[in-house]
Amino acid sequence: MNRRRYERSSEECTVRLEVADHERPSTVVVRAIERASDEDATEIRPLYESVAPESLDRLFAETNSTIRRGVVAFSVDDYEIRVVDGEYVELTERPPDATS
Repeated sequence: MNRRRYERSSEECTVRLEVADHERPSTVVVRAIERASDEDATEIRPLYESVAPESLDRLFAETNSTIRRGVVAFSVDDYEIRVVDGEYVELTERPPDATS
């Protein structure tokens, strides 16, 4: 698979996780939030309050005819999240003044 990469400075990105072949992007988003917040998945706000997890997964689902590419960006609590080509999840903590 030919992978395109969207580069970001490591100082900007708090957490960057790869989506393994057997994983769904929505699952990796939750894992990134867990890692950034030091909280368990049961302690964080449900992902569906910010984005539809099933829709996010479908956007990057493999098909017989094409590989889906693109970037989906959204906010969850104090974090900006980007799912890149369904292969990476990048989580960046928003500055305190940007969360109000």
